[in-house]
Amino acid sequence: MMKAIPALRLVGCLLVARCLPAAVSVTIQSNAPNQVFTISGINCGAGGYTTPQTLNWTPGASCTVSFLSPHSNQLGIQYIFTGWQDGATANPRVITPGGRAIPRDSLRP
Repeated sequence: MMKAIPALRLVGCLLVARCLPAAVSVTIQSNAPNQVFTISGINCGAGGYTTPQTLNWTPGASCTVSFLSPHSNQLGIQYIFTGWQDGATANPRVITPGGRAIPRDSLRP
């Protein structure tokens, strides 16, 4: 005796497997190397990092990038977050990978 498998479930599984979005490669860099930042959010590679860093995010995810500011990684020099390459100054900043380019940050001594 054969057991019937609901077609909807089988088709649904096949469609989900084919429709999963590819990861978006996101590089976060700063004017000065080795600047400390954190990522939070689901499918964003949450954790602590230093610049430059390339991460793989899921398109449509809501990822929060936060730079430590002021920050010093060298005696006598302190870096302050001043803004992103596109002119925005929010820190932390929510970025949704997918359609737009990810802006670069500016950290100045």
